[in-house]
Amino acid sequence: MATQPGPFTFGELISRAWGMYRREPWLFLLLTAVTVVPVGILSAIAGAAASDAGDLTRAGAVLAIALIPAVLLLPVSGAAVAIAVVRRLQGEAIGAGAALERVGIRFWILFAALVLVTLGVLVGFIVFIIPGI
Repeated sequence: MATQPGPFTFGELISRAWGMYRREPWLFLLLTAVTVVPVGILSAIAGAAASDAGDLTRAGAVLAIALIPAVLLLPVSGAAVAIAVVRRLQGEAIGAGAALERVGIRFWILFAALVLVTLGVLVGFIVFIIPGI
């Protein structure tokens, strides 16, 4: 196992991150594309369906249905990239499949954290932003 990374200056951190991305761009592109491509396709289909919808309620329902996969899938790629980065910093090799598998095992924990963060943002918006308007 490699030595633990120590504190870095901002420049060192950026340099290491770009170095990691340059060494293995396909790993990070694949981890991102696995979720971004399906969500993009669904969003395009939903946008087309919503623009064809005659009433505002149907258009809102179509867009809300398309939003659900985005909310559920996009954090998966972020978590998979984080797992891959941590493993690489520890000197271990990890592929896209292994990183996604580790996220899949923890999907419901990730989902619960996402729900809590979303609720916190909504409460903060209601408590701090709306009264200031």
